[in-house]
Amino acid sequence: MNCKKTIILFFCTFTCLVFAKGNWKDNFIFERTTSFGLMSEKLGTDFWNFSSTIYRKNNNEIFVSIGPSIAIPSNGGIGWKHYFNDRGDKGNIKPFSCLSIFSRNSNKMGNSSGDSIREDNCIGVSGGISYFVPKRQKRNTRINAGVFISYDFRNKPFILPVINVEFKKKNKE
Repeated sequence: MNCKKTIILFFCTFTCLVFAKGNWKDNFIFERTTSFGLMSEKLGTDFWNFSSTIYRKNNNEIFVSIGPSIAIPSNGGIGWKHYFNDRGDKGNIKPFSCLSIFSRNSNKMGNSSGDSIREDNCIGVSGGISYFVPKRQKRNTRINAGVFISYDFRNKPFILPVINVEFKKKNKE
């Protein structure tokens, strides 16, 4: 299956999920998130990541994300993050899984012929744990640790460790 068909299938699936219930409009939100650290659970090779959660229902989030990397490439894409049941004495540990479809642009560096920018369409899957840091007033702070697996349709899949700090702006209630 080529990348365009995969992206269309991804959007159709989530569109069906969004419109499945009568109160679907209440689940659209725009929550900004910034993360810094060694890779990202959302797009993989990001040193820092900027994303916006656009839809949340129960433990599921649909996000749009962009992020430059440590070494020149930049990523942009859309994905789904699922949080599992709380763990720990205070319920501040949440296992998660994440699926994303994104585009990665990078400089070919040593290529003297043709275009110097390389673009890869990728699928990423990640899993790990998210630790909620208590006592933050303006932002929810989480420490994420896990593994990210990416496939770019050109090369073999690769695996990256994920350790980052994520800041979510608290919603006004």
